[in-house]
Amino acid sequence: MQYKVIRWVFFINAFYVVILLLRQILQIDTISPILVLSQVELLVLIAFGANTLRFKREELFLLFLVCIALLKSDFDFYHLNNILIDFAKPALFIAAVASIRSRGISAALTDKRLEKIFRLYAITTVVSVCIGLYYFSFIASIYPAYSSVYSLLGYFYLLRRSRYLSSGFLILLALSGKRAVILSGVFTQVISRRYFYWKFSWLIIFIIVSIFLFFVLDQIGWNWIAINILKLNLDLLGATTDNVELLIYITGGRMDELLDGLSYDFNVENILFGKSLGYTYESLAFEELEHKNFHFTPASLFVNYGLIFMVLFIRYIFRIIFDKDVRACAEKYGNIYVIRMYMIGALFFFSTEYGVFGYINFCIGLGLLAGGKSVGRETGVASARPRYATT
Repeated sequence: MQYKVIRWVFFINAFYVVILLLRQILQIDTISPILVLSQVELLVLIAFGANTLRFKREELFLLFLVCIALLKSDFDFYHLNNILIDFAKPALFIAAVASIRSRGISAALTDKRLEKIFRLYAITTVVSVCIGLYYFSFIASIYPAYSSVYSLLGYFYLLRRSRYLSSGFLILLALSGKRAVILSGVFTQVISRRYFYWKFSWLIIFIIVSIFLFFVLDQIGWNWIAINILKLNLDLLGATTDNVELLIYITGGRMDELLDGLSYDFNVENILFGKSLGYTYESLAFEELEHKNFHFTPASLFVNYGLIFMVLFIRYIFRIIFDKDVRACAEKYGNIYVIRMYMIGALFFFSTEYGVFGYINFCIGLGLLAGGKSVGRETGVASARPRYATT
């Protein structure tokens, strides 16, 4: 039953990118309901796996650190609901990973329905980007961001089946305006070294396509590219003369965000166990008196939960994703390959957005990969020599 819920969650999230587009077009808040729904889904997953739920020592210690962060939080200064949310997110995340891992993932290995869902991520991304570009060009100006990190599930699904389709999809991601998404996909593909044994003919095709795109984009206009893909305000950019100011502008205010948010007094307690759950600060870059979190995920983890939690939590994630048994399992089973590659891409993406607890597919994927460690050992997959060199 738990796996059926997992499959349904993957299916529902395939339409996440379309919901984001509707949010921009209709100017309505779709993020808050999605975040609430994701936490409810985690509770359901934990409930269905409760009878076999087993925590590891490192998971118990991480939960202990979250409890310490809660006890030392400033309840008088920060909003209670923000404090409770910051407590619940890592607690549910860790519990869900442990629950999914404990139940095993044998059903996910060769499930054709799961493959179709991954294909649906590619389809919904194509629809969203096409509608977004059309709406921006001919109807009204909206923020140019028509894809999502979830789109990488569709990309890596295509990558296993057709280099032509995956290359076209990569170009579409470049036009979607989400720079972090395409960079995450390319970065993951490069470090994995899979499907990068291109023959000379592929190099010729790449050069021809690049020249074609250059002339097409030149006809569209480089100003359109600067606005839609690079997200630059040309008027402000023309008035910028200071190199530091230019760097801050190009990074979308993220450097200012770090400077504003980390301006509090550091002491040993704050460094080790976090400033406070529910922490907010005045952000000049985003013009908010109570700005919450950072786009750089490690900074958010550090401020809320402390240095110890940040280091151990990142280590916890990396040990699962880059485990040799998980890597070998991904070499044999296409579904695990797609999930693992998406997870690696998401790690890069989280350097530009605090989404480790918000994107539920990452949590479910981590649980599935953690279960893949035992599957790899039981089936003897880990002992087999990988067909390709992967990270």
